[in-house]
Amino acid sequence: MMISKKGKNHILRTIFKIAVPATITQIINTVYAIVDRIFIGKIPSIGLEALSGIGICFPILVLITAFSQWIAVGASTVVSIYRGEGNSKKAEEAVGNTLTLSVLTATALFIVLELFMNPILLQFGASSKTIGYANMYLKFYLIGVFFQILIQVFSGLLICQGFAKESMLGCMISAAANIVFDYFFIVILHQGIKGAAVASVISQFIGVVILVLFLIKPSNPEKIKIRVRFFRLNYELSKKIIIYGLPSFTMDFTETCI
Repeated sequence: MMISKKGKNHILRTIFKIAVPATITQIINTVYAIVDRIFIGKIPSIGLEALSGIGICFPILVLITAFSQWIAVGASTVVSIYRGEGNSKKAEEAVGNTLTLSVLTATALFIVLELFMNPILLQFGASSKTIGYANMYLKFYLIGVFFQILIQVFSGLLICQGFAKESMLGCMISAAANIVFDYFFIVILHQGIKGAAVASVISQFIGVVILVLFLIKPSNPEKIKIRVRFFRLNYELSKKIIIYGLPSFTMDFTETCI
């Protein structure tokens, strides 16, 4: 079937309307680690060693992001498919299953990383001088692992429904909050590396709240709703989410290995 020039222009506008904010959102998500490094590097007397400790944590942070993207991409794909089919009930069930998978994944990551934190950090090159800083940062950062996963998931769910600008706005506010809280905890309260981790957790929590408010805002009757009755895992649905998100996880996971 031939597509008219007007139709092609409409498709291109739609692509750019979604792709540009989505790309900016991904760029903003990298700001957390960069901002933390800027503030930590300027801490008097311990800045360089503390910065080295943060660097050792980086592969673990990438690994957490890989799991976040696994669920987020898988969920966005499944929800998009069901929305395209006009099956809103299945799309809402997919959202409910996604939230349950997010909780289970965050819990598993928290337990494994908490139990084997020091051996993992040593494996990544921590020394006697840097492991204390790496351990302190990661311990507090892990408190917010649930928020890190959810901010990726909710951002993806908004984008796949055509609300890319709202997703971008939520992530921008979260990133701005991270800068403010970094300054507050590190410069004003002198909490050092612990303050940087706490700032990240609080800012990610703020981002999750904003994205949830966008999701439940009744401005669009076609927007997928979050229903508690769909939190119970459906094996076939969960399998689809995991399979569709696996390529994204694989790409991010290989970064950790490199």
